Amino acid sequence: PAGLPKKVMSARDFYGREHDARALDTVTEIVKERYPNYYLPLLQSLSESACTWGNIAVMKSLFFHEYCQFLFGVLEEAEKRIDISGYDAYQRRVFGFLAERLLNCYLVYAQGVYPGLKIGSLALAYGVTEKPVLHNLHPDATPATYKTDRVKLCMSFDDNYAPHADAAITS
Repeated sequence: PAGLPKKVMSARDFYGREHDARALDTVTEIVKERYPNYYLPLLQSLSESACTWGNIAVMKSLFFHEYCQFLFGVLEEAEKRIDISGYDAYQRRVFGFLAERLLNCYLVYAQGVYPGLKIGSLALAYGVTEKPVLHNLHPDATPATYKTDRVKLCMSFDDNYAPHADAAITS
C-alpha cells in the first residue's frame, strides 16, 4: 500500500506527498482529452491504496503493445506540458514516476476490457542464487535438455541509470 509504513493513503495522495502533484494533474488531463477510455480507470487507480512500483510488468505482446501505445502517447504529450526546469535531479525522473501510475491505470483498464484476464503481482525482491532458475524441467533432465524460453525485454534509462541497466542486462 502507498504510504507505508507511516500512513496508508491513496496513490494520488502518495504521489502528491513525494512529487509535484501538478505533473499528475497534467497527465490526468491528457488522459481525459486523448484517451477517454482510460480516464475512469486512471481515476480509480489513483483512488486506491495499492500501487505497483518500478515500471516492471510481464505481459503478452498484445497487451504490451496496447500499453506502450497508451503510455508513450501520454508521456510524449506530458513532456511538452510539464516544465521540469525547477526540479532537482531526483524529481527530473518525473516521467518514470508518472509511468508507474499509468501502469496501474492500464491494469485497471485491461481488467475491465478483457473479461477473465488474470493479473497478479509479486513483491519486489532482490536476490542472488548460485544456480540458474530453470523452468519446465523433467525429473530426469540433464543440463543439455534444459528448456529455456526467450524473454523479450524493453528498457529505458538515462546516463544516470546506465550502470544499473548494465547490471540488469549482464545478469
